[in-house]
Amino acid sequence: MTSADGVVGSIQPSPDGGAPLFKILRRECDPSEPNVRPCEHARYTLDEKFATVTCGKCGEHVDPFSVLLRFAEWQEKWKRDMRAAQGAEQRLHIEELRRLRGLRATTQAEAAEINAALDKWAWNTSEEGLEALRGLRNRIGDAVRGRQGKARDDRRAKSCAHKWTHWTRVVSAEGDEDVQYCSACGIALGSRPHVPGPTDGAA
Repeated sequence: MTSADGVVGSIQPSPDGGAPLFKILRRECDPSEPNVRPCEHARYTLDEKFATVTCGKCGEHVDPFSVLLRFAEWQEKWKRDMRAAQGAEQRLHIEELRRLRGLRATTQAEAAEINAALDKWAWNTSEEGLEALRGLRNRIGDAVRGRQGKARDDRRAKSCAHKWTHWTRVVSAEGDEDVQYCSACGIALGSRPHVPGPTDGAA
């Protein structure tokens, strides 16, 4: 569908973001004379009928080769920025894996897996290597944080006298149960099958 100003489509945005880099014009009448004034010519209009390239901001006719050259430079800059970002992310994953390797909560098998991954991917900047390091960091990091959390709960449980407790109903597919929690440290102390009472089902 053609808009009122003759624009029938657009090509991908520029690597820097913002408005589309190219717009395609299809007009049935002669174009008016362009308004020539100082402009950076940051985006362009491709006229299918007259096979011309004009600045999408000021309307000045521009050299097609200079447009393609600028687009190629944008593409190269975008690729360099992507490689720099991936390299920074890879370094972050490597540093975090090294930190995880030295923690007491990390198992020997996990430490060996980290060593093998670092030997294989530490100097490999491919997308495959980045994805492997990212996945390993997330998986081992989640496991280590889970063990650390359990260790903190165990320490709190050992240091707490559990003088004040409360019961909470836990609903599950296997059957409801009442769980006794310590009101001070939050540790679960025990459970029993839930016995329906007069308040069950109340809004």
